[in-house]
Amino acid sequence: MPEAERWEHTLTRRLRSLVRTAPVHRVEASKASRGRDLGPHDLRGLALRVIDSAIEHMGLGYGARRADLYEALTPLLTTAEPGLSASDIAEISDVVIDSLLNEPNRRLAFEEPYLSYEAEGAIRRSVSFHLLREEEADDDTIVLKATTEAINLYAGMLDIDVEDAQTAAEAVLKAQLARGAIGAAVATARQARLRSIEYAETIRDTLRRARRDVSQVDTKQMLGTIGAARRHLGERIEVERGLLDTVRERVGEADAGDAAALVQLADALVDCRQRHLRLHQDLIGANETWLAEQERQRFRRGRASALPDLERDVLQPLVAELRGVVEPLVDSLLLPLHAPAPPPVFGLASLVDALLAPRRAPGDVPLTAADDILEDIRTIEARFDEAHRVRVAALLASAGTLGHLLATSRAAGDPAEVRRLLVLRALWAWDPDGGDTLRVASGGSLRDPEYEGQDFTVST
Repeated sequence: MPEAERWEHTLTRRLRSLVRTAPVHRVEASKASRGRDLGPHDLRGLALRVIDSAIEHMGLGYGARRADLYEALTPLLTTAEPGLSASDIAEISDVVIDSLLNEPNRRLAFEEPYLSYEAEGAIRRSVSFHLLREEEADDDTIVLKATTEAINLYAGMLDIDVEDAQTAAEAVLKAQLARGAIGAAVATARQARLRSIEYAETIRDTLRRARRDVSQVDTKQMLGTIGAARRHLGERIEVERGLLDTVRERVGEADAGDAAALVQLADALVDCRQRHLRLHQDLIGANETWLAEQERQRFRRGRASALPDLERDVLQPLVAELRGVVEPLVDSLLLPLHAPAPPPVFGLASLVDALLAPRRAPGDVPLTAADDILEDIRTIEARFDEAHRVRVAALLASAGTLGHLLATSRAAGDPAEVRRLLVLRALWAWDPDGGDTLRVASGGSLRDPEYEGQDFTVST
């Protein structure tokens, strides 16, 4: 009987891991229903490349912009279908990215059902997860980050404890270096780098949840997690230092072919070590941060009643019920949840009723005509003259971002009217009804003393 129970638990765990690949298969299966022909492309491969690029940019910075993902997918798309334009590449890439964000379901978590084999029988359950998330970076740009499930999916080691995976990767790396398998060691180091990113995101996600709501995290478990993470990181830093020393010694003795691979191996190990050092720095003050959040959140004044989650607590139970049970509850539910009714406005129905109403008897009160009150409107003066228009046309001909053109105009000593007309011309190009002949492309934040907002590239 114990053997059967262990087999059931193992099967259920592997099944939970397998269903996390369903969104990737679903985007490939649905490509025939898209607005354009996607037959030449394998959207599963594109999805894995999106996750790969998002992980790479998480290692280099905060995350990947959509333009970065377009660039990563361009070689794959043009190889499968030569002659694609930039707009075609963006369109196909958006299909894959939006599918990984679960855009058709309003970016909620994927809910994948499965059958759990337990001692009391087969029970239907579901696993909830995200693959990509959009977040706001420090420079106010929107970036995409891969979740832990996406990193597991890409690494091909689903549902394996990340600490065990890191330790195993380092042991394999030592063995490969000892027997001189440099190429295999480079591949192992890249897998270890993925595990470092995953581990850092897992720990930081736990700390973020604690800062957001300490009631969602068990105190004893939290302090144990922080302590275990410190010990684990200390071991990893020491092991990585020893591996780096070994690799650097090998570089001086290796031939030209192995030396290049050893340099790549050293770079991957340095990246893992720096990542672990930064995470260890975050964990040094985690206990004090945890206690401060406990004090701040536990002793603040709470609401008289908790606000319900309208989708989870109201809509989903309502949809799951039978029609005969729901109908008597509709009025009582809609009344407190519906917005206040606006006052009636004049419409065609009220106009017809007024025209068909019987004539009213004239009143006895005499009506006197009021004196006309007219406003003297002077001739509208032109705000921009021909010189302003010529100068703006010259600026637009040079092409560049709006912020760069504004800075160029200011440096040249142009009057403020030139910059005002330049901004109006640039905004007019966004008119969907064909306002201007300019071409525009999105960019970062606008840094200008007079104007602020989203910067973009402008050219004629």
